[in-house]
Amino acid sequence: MRILVTGAAASGKSAFAENRVCELGGELVYIATMLVRGSEDAARVLKHQNERAGKGFTTFEITCAADLQHIANELPQDACVLLEDLANLVSDTLFSRDGTMREASLVHDEILTGLDALALRAEHVVLVGNELGSDIAPEGLETKQYLKLVGGTAQQYAARCDEVFEVVSGIAQKIA
Repeated sequence: MRILVTGAAASGKSAFAENRVCELGGELVYIATMLVRGSEDAARVLKHQNERAGKGFTTFEITCAADLQHIANELPQDACVLLEDLANLVSDTLFSRDGTMREASLVHDEILTGLDALALRAEHVVLVGNELGSDIAPEGLETKQYLKLVGGTAQQYAARCDEVFEVVSGIAQKIA
């Protein structure tokens, strides 16, 4: 089963997705996509680690979508994967370490190929998505391309999903 959980920043989507994965059961796998770039990022990562503590997750930390293929090969058949989150995965795959931007269509395809590889191997894949750009108009070509890539990738993944949830103020609503 494939599931997309989306929502705005601090909407409660991470907690909902984690609870959903634990309900589904199996070998719990957490794929972390956030590259820590400062103390705020480190605090956020620590918060998520503390929330998962004692729940039996095996954690993989990745730096780009190509890593998903490698992880898929290591998954047990009963794996229940929580991948958090799409916006970080897009950012880390789209922009190289030196700040240059890769071709968006290649990044889009690479991410979907990686998600498909996970779904072929795991029993369940839950992706935490992001509702970005709905409250402010983006400035700059790179930001617009990034937002379009996150939204377009989420749409393509949602079309492949068995369930799609939007979380608002900690309340999840099944939308598909």
